[in-house]
Amino acid sequence: MTKTIDVVIPRANTNDDQARVVEVCVENGQRVSEGDLLFTIETTKSTIDIEAEVTGTIRDLSLAADGVVSVGQVVASLWVEGVGEAAGRPPSPESDASVTGQWRITARARKRAKQLGVKLEDLEASGVTDVASVERYFAQQQLSKAPDQDLPHFDRNDYLYRLAGREAIVFGGGGHSAVVMDALAQLGVSVVGAIDDVLDLGTEVLPGRHVVDRVARLADFLYSPDSEVPRLAFVGVGGQTDNRPRERVVNLLQETGFELPPLVHPSAIIGEAVSIGAATCVLAGSVIGPRCRVGTGVIVNQAAQLCHDGQVADFAHLAPGALVAGWCGIGRRTTVGMGATVMDHIKLGEECLVHNGAAVTGTLADGQELSRGGERRRRVYGG
Repeated sequence: MTKTIDVVIPRANTNDDQARVVEVCVENGQRVSEGDLLFTIETTKSTIDIEAEVTGTIRDLSLAADGVVSVGQVVASLWVEGVGEAAGRPPSPESDASVTGQWRITARARKRAKQLGVKLEDLEASGVTDVASVERYFAQQQLSKAPDQDLPHFDRNDYLYRLAGREAIVFGGGGHSAVVMDALAQLGVSVVGAIDDVLDLGTEVLPGRHVVDRVARLADFLYSPDSEVPRLAFVGVGGQTDNRPRERVVNLLQETGFELPPLVHPSAIIGEAVSIGAATCVLAGSVIGPRCRVGTGVIVNQAAQLCHDGQVADFAHLAPGALVAGWCGIGRRTTVGMGATVMDHIKLGEECLVHNGAAVTGTLADGQELSRGGERRRRVYGG
């Protein structure tokens, strides 16, 4: 007996009636086994792998990569031969794609859970658990971990009060230093000058603000001649892809005794219950949504957006125009490039690099690099 099972586009979330086809892994006439990946779809909120419910042959395939499909649309059929009435039933509890009752976990989801160290018994035992479900669970567990340090919620009025009348030095005299000095001017902070070992002394960073000395004499600028209160220090070292130099600068400034408040541009939008660590830069036009935690030495660059309930670990960098959706975790020293997007509930490990314009639709392990075309490779620092 031959039985036909329709392959139907599921509803990924309540907001989207359509989805984009990311990849098609099969063709008409191809024999597939239960759990094989058929195709992947993407909505505004998530990426879903569609897998074969049973073993059979693909027929009537009617979708292509980059095409748009609708929820409930039949896009293929599975012809199952010689299995009688058992065809199309959910796998039995003893089969490889089932754990208990009506809960099914796909073969690829099992493999991904093993890679991430997720115990199957900790997953929600209902419906079908796919790779995206495992990665969402992993990301939520990472976000629920206690932070390395307790940070107070950002209060703009208190912040401006603490900056009022203070003097500051900026470490570095390059392009990022100019951005920092510009923000400080708009906050009413007086900048003594820049400390830089590369540029010539007297080099103008912005009108009236110059490179004033070398790193060896940094301690000489800790106090102004007529004050016993240490000057503020701000980090003018950006780093498009390598965040380690900025971490070294922060450590040096702290060891010297400078106070390192965050730099929050007046035009940055900060939601409620947001924590921002020392020496972090939140630049013009950026947005940090409610209940986010941003660590030490982070750059949330111009027009970058961090949506609700996100965590950004120390010395990470959200480059200009980067968009990080809700419930995401960005690892220590990780860079999300210009115009890149990170889908919701995704965790990026430590020292990852997401190229400009890339779309992150799945978890990245520590030290992974993601190209704009979606290629993953091991990150290697140059030099």
